[in-house]
Amino acid sequence: MKVETGKKVSQDYFDQIVQENIDDFEMNEEEAIQDAINQLKSQNCDLSTLCAYPQQERKDLVDSLTKMSSILSSTNLTKSQSEAAQTYLQIIKEKFDKDISFRCFATRTKSNPSVVETFTRFLSDMNLKTHNEQLIELVLQAFQSYITQQSDVLSKDDLKLLISLTDENCFGSEPNLLDALLKLINAACKMNESNRQAFVENGLCENLMKIFPNHKKSNPIICDTCQLIRSLLLDDDLRVEFGHSHEHAKFIASRLNGLDVLLQAGLNTENDLSEDTLASIMLTLSKLAVRNEFCQEICDKGGLEFVLKCIDEKYLKNMALLKSALSLLKSICNNDQVKREATKLNAVELIKQVIHKFMANVQICEMACAALSPLLLRNVEASQRLYQCQAHQLLVSLLSMHSSKPKLVKNCCLALRNSISRSRELGEKLIELKIEEILRPVMNQNDPICFDEVKSVLRDLGCHVEFKVLWTGEGKSLKN
Repeated sequence: MKVETGKKVSQDYFDQIVQENIDDFEMNEEEAIQDAINQLKSQNCDLSTLCAYPQQERKDLVDSLTKMSSILSSTNLTKSQSEAAQTYLQIIKEKFDKDISFRCFATRTKSNPSVVETFTRFLSDMNLKTHNEQLIELVLQAFQSYITQQSDVLSKDDLKLLISLTDENCFGSEPNLLDALLKLINAACKMNESNRQAFVENGLCENLMKIFPNHKKSNPIICDTCQLIRSLLLDDDLRVEFGHSHEHAKFIASRLNGLDVLLQAGLNTENDLSEDTLASIMLTLSKLAVRNEFCQEICDKGGLEFVLKCIDEKYLKNMALLKSALSLLKSICNNDQVKREATKLNAVELIKQVIHKFMANVQICEMACAALSPLLLRNVEASQRLYQCQAHQLLVSLLSMHSSKPKLVKNCCLALRNSISRSRELGEKLIELKIEEILRPVMNQNDPICFDEVKSVLRDLGCHVEFKVLWTGEGKSLKN
């Protein structure tokens, strides 16, 4: 069979080809499916929505969905019904987690009620709390698996239902259910700007702020709440020209006092939170520090000292904590007053320790240089400290060791360029280390990621660089 190139192939058409392979060429089902896939791929057909698995697997999914829907629509479930529903939900979740094609297949299946309606009707039941907690948790987990990468299936009313469930009078008082619910809402936020805006506009953030004091000692819930806040600040939906990530960050930080809530959760030693949880809190703070006054507030409320404590060599055991600390330091040092305070607290020397210890770790060094760059910008004292503690030698060594890593080269060059921008005499120390011999071959590679930064360092050091005039006028009048 031939089909038009680039055309989307229907499930029925694909099944027809598979059946022909079985009937005409005596293939087994697995061979018939693979041959059908190869045949359609050779014609450049779009197979993205096809469920290219044996029919029995699809039949198992449809049967489980039908039976699960029938049970969940009943009132006053018996123990045996609850156990049967849990069995079907586990099968459904397993299929949905296996491949997105099963999720798309379930969406295309003409069922009444639909998959979403089955889940939302059960979750909107006034007597929901009377059901088995394990059953509710499995419903939430299966629902999450279903909407992953296809969260457009949710309506505004569905989103409002999920928000209502986060209230402290509902799942807010049930740790296991709340944890599953937060992961479900997080899946609904990924790559979907309209869902994110609906969540913020309808009160989700207010409920999230209440979770921190109510579950201040629960590592999983604090981590998942922080992850959800970060998801609300994403700008990853290619279907919209502009997202509202900045507005959402500003709303949470200023209107809901989010910075103070997060800092209290992280700095209160009585909470006894794990290092991974502290890392999640700091990473969330770094995403909220989008304005100058927010950076200052984090510093004033003890955030800077906490960050530098985590960067101190004595605490360099948890990589997630270190990365989050460096990310937060980079964000808050965009404030000039904060960077001066950080300099007094030996931030330059602490970052040098990190680079020295993790010279071979490209990602850590990349983040350390990224944090160092804003710290050195317009900060003469920090620049002098950089050269006094010989940290500049480490940066030059990094360039030599990782010259093939453009992102690291870019961040390192930014830091070096900022260190000499207001103290040109310090550039002599870089010249003595033969930095030009290291950077010249890198610049000649014309890598777009780091070319401009490498060139700016060589330019500020007084080395020869060729300036290209990208456009010159011809002396003719321009017309609008």
